[in-house]
Amino acid sequence: MANTMKFGNGQWATKKDSILAFNDENANFKPLPFTASRASTATVVNKAGLLETVASGIPRVDYLSNTSGAYLLEPSSTNLITQSEAFGNSYWAKSGASIEGDASTAGSEKVVNGDFETNTTGWGALSGGTITRNTVSPISGSADLKFIGASGWAGFSTLLGTLSIGKTFELSFTYRTVGGARAILKLRPTNESTGALISGTPEILLPSASVNTTYKYIYTLGETSPVYLVFTDGSSGSATEMYIDNVSIKEVQGFASPSASSPLGAFKLVASTTTDYISATAISTGNNNITVSYFVKADTLSNFSIVEAFYFGTVTNFDLSLETSDNGKIEKIGNGWYRCSASYTYGVGQEIIATQLKTGAIGSIYIFGAQLEAQSYPTSYIPTAGSAITRLADTASQTVPDGVIGQTVGGVVYMDFIAQNSGSNSQSHFWMGSAGSEIGVYGSNPLIFYSTGGVSIQGANLVTGERYKIALAFETNDYAAYVNGVQIGVDLSATYPNMSSIYLNSYNNGTEIQKKKINDFRLYNTRLSNSELVKLTTI
Repeated sequence: MANTMKFGNGQWATKKDSILAFNDENANFKPLPFTASRASTATVVNKAGLLETVASGIPRVDYLSNTSGAYLLEPSSTNLITQSEAFGNSYWAKSGASIEGDASTAGSEKVVNGDFETNTTGWGALSGGTITRNTVSPISGSADLKFIGASGWAGFSTLLGTLSIGKTFELSFTYRTVGGARAILKLRPTNESTGALISGTPEILLPSASVNTTYKYIYTLGETSPVYLVFTDGSSGSATEMYIDNVSIKEVQGFASPSASSPLGAFKLVASTTTDYISATAISTGNNNITVSYFVKADTLSNFSIVEAFYFGTVTNFDLSLETSDNGKIEKIGNGWYRCSASYTYGVGQEIIATQLKTGAIGSIYIFGAQLEAQSYPTSYIPTAGSAITRLADTASQTVPDGVIGQTVGGVVYMDFIAQNSGSNSQSHFWMGSAGSEIGVYGSNPLIFYSTGGVSIQGANLVTGERYKIALAFETNDYAAYVNGVQIGVDLSATYPNMSSIYLNSYNNGTEIQKKKINDFRLYNTRLSNSELVKLTTI
């Protein structure tokens, strides 16, 4: 027998649009590259255990929980969450929770005069209100700012300058009110009390605070513009008395993330109540299978929940300390990071979808990389920053040189892979030949070994995340299929077709793609014995 093609098994060589297989018979190395295709960027876990974005057409060798690497092949998928990392953006609704950046990375102060120790320069009253420098029982130091609002939407503001799109800023201040008054906090492109907000920032109704209370907010801006910090009367037109001090806004970065492409992209979800949550809403593509995923790392908390929020409120719980979930999936990334996912099925016509992430306890966790996709399983992470992004499908094929596939004496095709989903029977694992003249393996429940020579051997239901070694031996009137050392069927009355091409992840370079990670792929130009097939496929 001759092992006429070797692919993988820890030996990887990639370049744009190509990944190498080879024949090393008689110590004579012969390259047999597969043509690899993917018309979009994509992410992969690299040797360092970090997410890395690779360019269009670059084959992905994935090292998640695998020091030898595996060739990652996936169908097309779209991340419907349009702000996958900017949790400070107003796209993410927050209740009983806030987002926090790494204070140690804070940049220069954007507020010209936020302590009012000598004057109120830089601050102005709006719509008939008045501001003064108050020295009677100030919030801190020798003075704070006192605001008195007349009836109507009075307020006061200061110019922060031009802040950059996509940057994250932390705003903090201490304030108190008199007589149950409340304030509305805004970031606006003009020095007015009403009108448009800076994109990505919410309008926040502050509570009445009869004692000095400090507030912190994180914003990820959706536009570049001169920015005004504006406080307006939130008391339905009645007079307002308000005191404010220690006003600060600085650009901050995130905490260390599991990503080489966004090394400081993680933020803290800080829960101040046991009913906390952050949530996002998107429009689905009509597929009734939905999977939500987040990258999460424990801080003071290690428990949290993903909630399908819009229709059924289905809760999926996770415990990072035990690495367990009641109905979800946990993948260990490294350095304390996990990718946690939950899958749901929607009814026909239910196209608005929403997701919540909550802790259910007071404390904090680190979060990064939210994804919501119309799949029954999680695919690789797709970063977004303002719009839904689609990662296109991976394919790999090769026109095989003479002698690699035996055309007259049969042979064996073998694959060692990790199943990544239990998709429909139409999805292909590999195919050899062309439409109408082919041998292949497809499906997952059950796995189906197939040939146009008259063969259909079925058996073995795949389990997501499990490793499988499969082999199909083919010779005229002598087919046999093996999965993990067990023969699942034979066919002793079938021919086999001529074959000139190999497709690793689709039928005839079509779209019937099964997500998987290929550890090893081999071809033999003679049929192995059944005992050899048992040995070859035993894990």
